[in-house]
Amino acid sequence: MKKDKFIKDLKNLINEKITSVFIVSKIMRKQAKSRKAGGAEEDYCLLKLQDKSGLIDAIIWPDTYRKFKNLLDPEDKESADKGPQDEETSAELKAEKLKEEDCVEVEGIVSEYKGGLQIVVSSIVKANLGEIDYSCFIRSLPEESKQNLVRELEEIIELVTDEFLKSLLGLFFKDKQIF
Repeated sequence: MKKDKFIKDLKNLINEKITSVFIVSKIMRKQAKSRKAGGAEEDYCLLKLQDKSGLIDAIIWPDTYRKFKNLLDPEDKESADKGPQDEETSAELKAEKLKEEDCVEVEGIVSEYKGGLQIVVSSIVKANLGEIDYSCFIRSLPEESKQNLVRELEEIIELVTDEFLKSLLGLFFKDKQIF
């Protein structure tokens, strides 16, 4: 799953529809009185989403929340109403629920709210773990900075007087699988 829209770039996409992949760093399920007749309480959800470039708020309003209730509601009453389930079915239902640190594909409109950006979510699904490029979520240094740090480490290793420790450090930092 290719990620082509990063949070840092969304400031240029206000009022535009985007689809992108994010990590869920926080989930806040809430209720508010409906503006419709009767004023019953309706569920909605606030999310904090992140990628390697930053964090953004996202909101899932009640109409969208109802569409994705199976994913969003930790205690989906409809699933509970189906009666006892075998362990495999119960585990599948729990696995489908959205949790913090899950990777999700979000579709929505980028908007401004209280001086910041947010995504008004129209669709949310768990991303297929086998298709995720995790480098999109891990901050890294520019290549020049990495090379400078490596040179500094090599200089520090040269100052170590214990030959065994110096040898071990040398092996560790020269191993391309580790470093």
